[in-house]
Amino acid sequence: QISDLALGEPRFLKGHKQVPTCCCLSSDERTVVSGGKDCALLRWDVETGKKDVLHPGGKNMFECGGHFHMVMDVCMVESRSLLISTGYDRLVRLWDARLA
Repeated sequence: QISDLALGEPRFLKGHKQVPTCCCLSSDERTVVSGGKDCALLRWDVETGKKDVLHPGGKNMFECGGHFHMVMDVCMVESRSLLISTGYDRLVRLWDARLA
C-alpha cells in the first residue's frame, strides 16, 4: 500500500504472490521497486499503479539469475539505471533496470 500524504488516500499495489518484504522509492517519487518472499522483483509506476515484472521469482530462479530465497532489500542507483537486491540466499544481485 502507498499513500499520498497530501490526499491521505491509500493505493494498494497487488502483484506479489507472497508477502512483500522490502521496497525502494525513486528519488523523483515516480517509481517503487519491491521484493518479496516469492523471490520476485516488481517495479511500479506510483501514479498509475502499473506493474513491470523485473524478475518473476518462483522455483529454479538461481538458474535464471535471480534469488532463490526471499528478497530482503532492494535499492536503486538511478544515475546508472542499476538496481541492487539482497536475498535470504546470501546473494547480492545487480540488475540493469533499462532491460526490464
